[in-house]
Amino acid sequence: MFTISVRPLQSGRGLGRFLVLLALLGAGFAALPVPAAHADAFVVTTTADDGPGSLRQAITDANNSLGADTISFNIPGTGPFTIAPTSVLPFITDAVVIDGLSQPGASCASWPPTLEIELNGSNAGTPASGLVIQANGSTVQGLVINQFSYPELGLSSNNNNVLCNFLGTDITGTSARGNTGVFVNGATNVIGGTISSARNLISGNPGDGIEINNASGTQVQGNYIGTDVTGTQPLGNTFGVVIENGASNTTIGGTTQGAGNLIASNGNGVFIETAGNLVEGNTIGTDVTTTNALGNTSAGVYVAGASNTIGGTTQGAGNLIAYSGAGGVIIQAGSVANPIEANTIYSNAGLGIDLNNDGVTSNDPGDADTGPNNLQNFPVLTAATSSSITGTLNSTPATIFRIEFFANSSCDPSGNGEGEQYVGSEDVTTDSSGNISFSFSYTPISGKAILTATATDPNGNTSEFSACRTLNNPPVAQDDSYSTDENTPLTVAAPGVLGNDSDVDSPTLTAQLVTGPSHGQLTLNSDGSFTYTPTTNYSGGDSFMYQASDGQLSSNVASVSITVNAVNQPPVAQNDSYTTNGNKPLTVAAPGVLGNDSDVDSPTLTAQLVTGPSHGQLTLNPNGSFTYTPTTNYSGADSLTYQASDGQLTSNVATVSITVNNVNKPPVAHNDSYTTNENKPRTVAAPGVLGNDKDVDSASLTAQLVSGPSHGQLTLNTDGSFTYTPATNYSGADSFTYQASDGQLLSNVATVSLTVNHVNQPPSVVVSAGGACLQDGTGRINLTVADADSSVSSLTLSATSTNQQVVANTAISFGGSGAQRTMKVQAQTVQGGQATLTVKVSDGSAQSSLTVTVFVGDPATKKPNSDTINGTDGPDMLLGLGRNDTINGNGGDDLLCGGMGNDILTGGSDADFFSGGSGTDTITDYNPTQGDTKDSTFP
Repeated sequence: MFTISVRPLQSGRGLGRFLVLLALLGAGFAALPVPAAHADAFVVTTTADDGPGSLRQAITDANNSLGADTISFNIPGTGPFTIAPTSVLPFITDAVVIDGLSQPGASCASWPPTLEIELNGSNAGTPASGLVIQANGSTVQGLVINQFSYPELGLSSNNNNVLCNFLGTDITGTSARGNTGVFVNGATNVIGGTISSARNLISGNPGDGIEINNASGTQVQGNYIGTDVTGTQPLGNTFGVVIENGASNTTIGGTTQGAGNLIASNGNGVFIETAGNLVEGNTIGTDVTTTNALGNTSAGVYVAGASNTIGGTTQGAGNLIAYSGAGGVIIQAGSVANPIEANTIYSNAGLGIDLNNDGVTSNDPGDADTGPNNLQNFPVLTAATSSSITGTLNSTPATIFRIEFFANSSCDPSGNGEGEQYVGSEDVTTDSSGNISFSFSYTPISGKAILTATATDPNGNTSEFSACRTLNNPPVAQDDSYSTDENTPLTVAAPGVLGNDSDVDSPTLTAQLVTGPSHGQLTLNSDGSFTYTPTTNYSGGDSFMYQASDGQLSSNVASVSITVNAVNQPPVAQNDSYTTNGNKPLTVAAPGVLGNDSDVDSPTLTAQLVTGPSHGQLTLNPNGSFTYTPTTNYSGADSLTYQASDGQLTSNVATVSITVNNVNKPPVAHNDSYTTNENKPRTVAAPGVLGNDKDVDSASLTAQLVSGPSHGQLTLNTDGSFTYTPATNYSGADSFTYQASDGQLLSNVATVSLTVNHVNQPPSVVVSAGGACLQDGTGRINLTVADADSSVSSLTLSATSTNQQVVANTAISFGGSGAQRTMKVQAQTVQGGQATLTVKVSDGSAQSSLTVTVFVGDPATKKPNSDTINGTDGPDMLLGLGRNDTINGNGGDDLLCGGMGNDILTGGSDADFFSGGSGTDTITDYNPTQGDTKDSTFP
């Protein structure tokens, strides 16, 4: 039999409503028929209130069909569709699945869902509930139920599921159309689930969103309770979730991903007046993003029962409870053993946890008082640093307590905090007097420097939050530096080393020595002033270290650097000496001139030039290195002066002596040029070719021939004089080369250029071998002409006779061409005689001549009939006539013509031509080897 237990409510809240619902349930039982022993599926095809295809008819049919029936929807047309009963619908008395998602177009695959079936109770009368399920194992999903005068959905049986419904809103989930929400009076019913497709929207109800009355094992998970479908706008319920009248083992939320409910914009978010229930993993008072305030107008969680758990120690069990109009969690009088653990509680109008709903409850010695959660004493935090939270707890002796710690961005105006961010916990055990001191190690959370804590005893009694303790940041010490002179104490007045240190929490710091100096004595005062006395005669670096303290925490270790300045002595510079060869730079690497210098105070010196060298160029570098380049060809002594500097003082002036060794250098010979005329020797007196040659080391040079001329003869003397004879008739360029020597080294090879000027040469003409005797008194001789300057073809010949009676000028004629010419002479035959012919050859500018002597014998008419003709030593034409002639040519190339008669011809030396003529002729000295020739008159 179905029963409802009604809790005694404050101010009689809702009592009449529950009595009327009970009456309705009873009436429903009276009308129930006996179901048939089979199961069916029923389809709603119309929005009509009754008749075939109506929801009313489907419920009636399903109740009459034994087994797990299904009521689905397939209403034709375009939804959504509204079913508006005009009276109370039949109660569900046999297991059924009422599936609004079966209507085409409906879906809960994503959130927000698309719902197509609305069950509207505005015409159902009063009292009237939407759906009342009296059969175990039923499911209601995919429906929008609103505007019934009593609960949209009543669960008075066990193991039912309520999935993906809008309960109290319009079909869009954005406007309130509610009445009393969900009423649960059975066991192990599930409202929602851990996935979005199971989520219900339970909002906009003037009554409670969910009321769990004398039920056990109810699970409320993943729902939006009090908001619109987006989870960002308020629609509200009178209370979000109410657990009453002996309801137990209820789970609101859970630790599984998606199990937590969004509960906001209600009166109390969760109201519990029974024992043994669990509220965990929920978001209470914010929107779905957890960043915007929606709140609940009263408490986030209101507990008026025992042994209820708010949050928990399991991962994900903590609730977010914020923006409540009263306390975050209120534990009412008479309620004990309610653990409130690992939650995020902040920005509530009242205390984060309020025992007895009366503001901060002060601790009492020994924690002997009683009340809500036994008015458990809260911890007292004594300090909070960047690494630990320390404090004390006074409570029940020899008892284990769980101390939870929280970080907050601000403190509650009461001075006792909330718990904005859970940072950890530790278990502590009080001593026999009920006291314990604790220190909890943690890492500070940025922007949340206000720390609080709670204490929970073994029975689950959790205290209110402790008084706020602001995180104490340690001081920050900065390094310092000072200086003093050797053997001079250093005294620094307050604030001394603390002058650049800081502490965001405290303006008062003290100095604490960590390590003293190594090279002196120190007195460090707490106000940061100090006196440091350096060790006698010490100079250099020293230091000590200290920490700044704010009375609770010490800073980092800072270093105070002290420089003890030496009393500076000037450096001492020593003279230096170097050598190099002439024309060779001297480069000396660092430390160079500083290598033998010293400074008792400083190992580092620099060189500064005072005067440079006289016979060279110098680059002196600060590190003492230098480059010295002697003046070209200079040898001998040179010097420079410098000073060494330690950066403050300079040394004495030191001298750097440099010896430039003389190194013999080769002479330098220069080219020369001379001219002469063709066929004319050129003689040049000393110093001749050496006249323009140089040697920086020696004034005495000698000339040595390298290569002679190509077109002449040369005599080159060691003193540079020479005689050059050009080749005969050569004109043009010629040259020879030589080197100058200093006795050790030779110069470069120099060239002497010779120009042989052209001088026009007269042509030449000579008598050559051969000839002809033509007739008495006529002969022809051969001539050879030559010209070194002109073509022989252009040469002209002429001749004059000294004896016109013997040879007239007109009797001389020339023939031939080129170099081979002939001269024909026709002598007078009437008388003998001698004529000298001057034969001239001319090139048009110059000429030369040849003398040919013509001898003509006596004619035959003279007596006796013999004649002797003797020639000269030069070329002769010997012409015998009609007598018996004896002809002697003597020297030269002679033409011997015997003529008529018996002639005796003697040519003499050289090449002679013999012609006998008629008669018996004799050649006495014919010698072809010397060029003699003869004609056919001789065999």
